Amino acid sequence: MTVKTTPYISFPGNAREILEFYHSVFGGELEVLTYGEQLDSGVEFPFDPPREAVAHGTLRGPFSLGGGDDLQDSRDRLTPGDIGFTVEATSVKEAEKIYAALANDGTVSMPFAQAPWGDYFGMVVDRFGVGFNITVPASTGTPES
Repeated sequence: MTVKTTPYISFPGNAREILEFYHSVFGGELEVLTYGEQLDSGVEFPFDPPREAVAHGTLRGPFSLGGGDDLQDSRDRLTPGDIGFTVEATSVKEAEKIYAALANDGTVSMPFAQAPWGDYFGMVVDRFGVGFNITVPASTGTPES
């Protein structure tokens, strides 16, 4: 059996912004479906959703993620520790680019550098409160790559 998993997050009302941000960092294919689009196609809900809220979004690519707006949550961001990801890059250059994009308006937990165990590693909490461990295994990464 072959299984593929994709994390799915109920975002606190900012799913579109978060999914578009990760799309800008990692690339891939982004699909976003709003409640309004579903209502226009005849779908009925047992509640009155905001038309612009994201009912379902999917980012597929090197970084895959699904999510939608949690209509019960009014926070403007996730709380650090709610969810985190490990991103394993194949080159230090690629990892540094990803790390810098996530650290922009975020919080650096551990600078990206060569770790005592040989890997390149860094930790950052992005501007949405999602934690990322960025790593390049010593067997694949060199400062020039």
